[in-house]
Amino acid sequence: MASLLQENLFEARAQAPAPSKDFYQLIVTRKEVIFRWWKISLRSEFREAKPGELKESHEYFLDDPSLQIQIAVVFGANILEHIFNLCRGNFDFLERLPDPLLLYIISFLELEDIARLSQVSHRFEMVNSPGVWSALLYGSMIGCTRYLLPPARGHTYLAHSALKRYAILIHCGRELCRICVVQLPLK
Repeated sequence: MASLLQENLFEARAQAPAPSKDFYQLIVTRKEVIFRWWKISLRSEFREAKPGELKESHEYFLDDPSLQIQIAVVFGANILEHIFNLCRGNFDFLERLPDPLLLYIISFLELEDIARLSQVSHRFEMVNSPGVWSALLYGSMIGCTRYLLPPARGHTYLAHSALKRYAILIHCGRELCRICVVQLPLK
């Protein structure tokens, strides 16, 4: 699982809250937290101000309330909590999986569960795309039951003519379609 971790675990950039116009960058690597800032001012006495950088190990960061307060003010409490988890070694490996592997794992889920999964995290919003759904569904029959469809008359594939009243059919080059998206009238 450690191979899923890149060198930079987290990176964020932000501008300080008004009236300040300073820019900040926060990088969390496997070993340290890097906090950088650029002072932006129209005043002549601050024009020569150089950018600053502060590097701390994860252990020192967890014990440094002044840096934690700065990060919370600029980036927010949610980002600070996420950085605490990273520094403590609490990684969300599911978020870091490569797309092909994630799609392979998702292919074992039921369709209803896949739809719910897309609401869990921004990472899983990719399952909302039509390309992903066609990749997941193509070549396999959707679990159609007798409650959803008229009888399939003993066929493993559903004939287009049997579903014209109930279904919106995905374009196929022949009379039988392996995938049928069904819309039933509500009773």
